[in-house]
Amino acid sequence: MLEINNPNKWKDGDTFALKIENCDYPSFNGKYLILNFIKRDYHANIRKPFFRIKIVDSIEHIDIEKLDSSDYVITSVVNVMNSSGILDDILKDNEELADHYGYLYQYQIKILTNKKYTVPSELVYIGNYKLKEPNGEYIPWTPHNIPLELWSDVVNESICFYELFNLKKSPLFDEKKAKEWYNQLNDIKKAAIKCVKKIREEDM
Repeated sequence: MLEINNPNKWKDGDTFALKIENCDYPSFNGKYLILNFIKRDYHANIRKPFFRIKIVDSIEHIDIEKLDSSDYVITSVVNVMNSSGILDDILKDNEELADHYGYLYQYQIKILTNKKYTVPSELVYIGNYKLKEPNGEYIPWTPHNIPLELWSDVVNESICFYELFNLKKSPLFDEKKAKEWYNQLNDIKKAAIKCVKKIREEDM
């Protein structure tokens, strides 16, 4: 029997559901947030369990086919041109994952869990499912860069992410603005590279 209140006992693929009620997005009320647990080799895993999130209409007769057919919630968007220096060197290895906006997409969250922030009693265990991983998922080099949520906020935050990123309601997906930002960041990067090159030449 799974100890639902003890993430230390959870196995990779353990899957849970939270019914969406009285949330900030009324059209989602009555649906379910699906949390697919990811076991990670990270010392804080017990205090901050990792999940990928889905939203489904019902958990009645739920199975792996129904779960796999629903979309993962995008939890963060990273612009490959946002950084320079060492961070840029890390991102460039994932550049092939970027879409035409120049964005990488994260699908994981971690939820703070301890004596103060306990697993909610409403959380329902629905089974262990090894779900298909998201296509083109960007996983940061450090778990610290994965969004951290509280159990009390995870429903509203997940729906907010879904609205902004999956449904592309964020200004980030305005074609004109995205292109302008990309060009500006690219110009900044080129200028920074030129500046660094000049400094190195002067030091020689």
